[in-house]
Amino acid sequence: MSGGSNYAVAGLVTAIVLILMGVGSLVGLVYIWVRTLFWGEVADDIARCARCGYAVRGVGSLSCPECGVDLREAGIVSPSMGRKRIAVWLFILLWTLCLPIPGCVLSGIAIAVGPRGNQPQEDLELEAPDTQSAGYDTVQLFRRPFDDYSGLLLLHGDYMDVSVGGSNKWDDYMVDLNTMTYEDWSGVGASPGSQPFDRAAVESWMINVGANTTDADVQLQIDEVHRLIKNTQSQGLTSQPVHAFTVNYSSAGTSDNPARWWVLAQPVFWLMVYVGGIAFFLWIRAKRAARSAQAQAKWAGGGEDAIGVDV
Repeated sequence: MSGGSNYAVAGLVTAIVLILMGVGSLVGLVYIWVRTLFWGEVADDIARCARCGYAVRGVGSLSCPECGVDLREAGIVSPSMGRKRIAVWLFILLWTLCLPIPGCVLSGIAIAVGPRGNQPQEDLELEAPDTQSAGYDTVQLFRRPFDDYSGLLLLHGDYMDVSVGGSNKWDDYMVDLNTMTYEDWSGVGASPGSQPFDRAAVESWMINVGANTTDADVQLQIDEVHRLIKNTQSQGLTSQPVHAFTVNYSSAGTSDNPARWWVLAQPVFWLMVYVGGIAFFLWIRAKRAARSAQAQAKWAGGGEDAIGVDV
């Protein structure tokens, strides 16, 4: 079997598993809420109305005192026929296991169609006027917002991707415009970790691609690249004047990334749904338990000789 076929089979299996997990989650949610909302708990020694679950043993008529239905039509649920509400531990277990998958799917849809961050995104390509004496060709500056919501990192920032191209190599760097530090993304031989961003850093970038830093024009270009990056947040990238380079390309706009507050609101919302679901379940259980206790007390007061329907 070819590599492409292996990937296709793996993708199909993954899709089937995800679909089954989604369907199972929905079935589990329907099950626990149907049992919570529509299955009346029947005490071991009390018969109840089949419609509303009201205790009818010892009532003085053939109509349910709670909902008014004719017990001959609706029927009476005997203790052996009763369907008890779901146990607290089972509800919390299934609620915890089944809610995340629909929550993740709905959150993904909400993030995709929700409000955008509209953060600045700018692109500027600069070419050395005399590449032969400069010893390098191009500097590309790309300002971009960055959001990483993987795990619990929730990183957010304003960054500048910098590419410096010489006759023999291209080097890439990422400058954090908030902290004014940079990381070397050039690959093999790149300096690890964050380093302070300053003019000396730009000069080292130029040297790494073979630029002739003894040339006065190259020194002016180093100054200009440093100034453009340093002043991006206060003045914008493409709105600053450029004197030491030829501008090959320039564009400015806003990113289509989702608004950060909207992304962070998703787990908060689903946590509220999770806690609220448990609270609602406990409230329903307490309410029905109180009604059941009231019915038992009423029946006990009537005694075994009460006239009416009995089972």
